[in-house]
Amino acid sequence: MTVQSSAKSWASVGVSPVGGLMKGATFYVAWPNSAGGVSVSQRILRSGAASHAMPTMATTQGFILLSQPLPSTTILPTSNIVFTFMRPMVDVDATLGSAAAPILTNDATHFIYGLSSQLGAVARVDDPASSFTKHEVYGAFSLELGAQGFLGANALTDSGDDGAARQHMLKTAHGACMTLAWAGVPPFAIFLARYMKHRLGHLWFKLHVALFVYVVGSLVITGLAVIEVEVASWDAPYIFINTNHGILGTILALALYPMQLILGFVSDKLWSPGRTFIPWWDKMHWWVGRGVTVLAAAVIAMGILEYDGGAAWFGAVFAYLGCWAGIFLIAEVWLGADHHLGEGN
Repeated sequence: MTVQSSAKSWASVGVSPVGGLMKGATFYVAWPNSAGGVSVSQRILRSGAASHAMPTMATTQGFILLSQPLPSTTILPTSNIVFTFMRPMVDVDATLGSAAAPILTNDATHFIYGLSSQLGAVARVDDPASSFTKHEVYGAFSLELGAQGFLGANALTDSGDDGAARQHMLKTAHGACMTLAWAGVPPFAIFLARYMKHRLGHLWFKLHVALFVYVVGSLVITGLAVIEVEVASWDAPYIFINTNHGILGTILALALYPMQLILGFVSDKLWSPGRTFIPWWDKMHWWVGRGVTVLAAAVIAMGILEYDGGAAWFGAVFAYLGCWAGIFLIAEVWLGADHHLGEGN
């Protein structure tokens, strides 16, 4: 069999004992590796597993990967992944404890396929046993493979984008929430704290807290919830931390953000009207905030790049941040940093 696909990340074909279903199927999954070739593995999904669970490595890799397809095979110029393999008509796999889905010569053999072009979809491209993200596109078909060769094929019995519109909506919602939380709202809150203390009185603090605690907090919770719903459909909730974007985003949302809130509340509770110096906990609150701001910009950039958000989103976000950088530079010169020092009662 020769498999060719325009997918950019991974492609798979499987033999299914029941038409169109992953359960009980044997899969052959491939993705481009760093050497310019393809990493291929045989995977199985037990009949009792969840419908969209990660297919596991077969104990016996019962296929032979060929260096090139048959001479009669035409490779399309749009193909990004191409691999040719042979497998037994009946493949016995010790993992299943019985014969894997067979190639039939007296009836139609059911095949399924899946693919993804999502950037970063494969955790380790040089490891055939690597985990990979859920398919973006799938389909099913059957072939009549008689003893004398190919007899015919039916039309697609099942195909689709596996809820790609829903996945796109969830990822877009996640991106919008997190971009607002980490790039949209913070500049306003920081501007209030740095330049508007005496100009607004205690109102600056109320607005600062409202923006960072309630607005940012609500956006972060919503953003985490929608991406968890998206990855939970893959029956492997750990998938979203397999990328740098996911790992750093998790640190940002679940570690640094709570830490910054705690520092802010400590600074408020320990503040005294007549102080003549800035204590270390205030400075720590400043510098953790600055670090969070820089890290957040990097995480947003990674998210746009990993999910192929396009140059327009990238340009819009960083043009906005660039405008705020200019505002802060002007404010630093014209207004100056506004600190509570030596104010008496």
